Amino acid sequence: MQELNDAAKLDARNCFACNLKFDRSGARGNDDAPSVCPKCKKIYCFQCDVFIHEKLHNCPGCEIDKAKGYKNSA
Repeated sequence: MQELNDAAKLDARNCFACNLKFDRSGARGNDDAPSVCPKCKKIYCFQCDVFIHEKLHNCPGCEIDKAKGYKNSA
């Protein structure tokens, strides 16, 4: 995931994983910048980004996109 430093580039208003709202600075009530997945372009708060990297090892946005693709091809 890549850190999203420019809040103006923030397409989503909420973290894709936990759905908590980002404040105007682009962070979720703290100084940590959100991250964006370079593949699916979903945006995650710092805490969810850490959880994804340390526990899941797969981007939820990418996994959902894959599942949608499988349903469409069946």
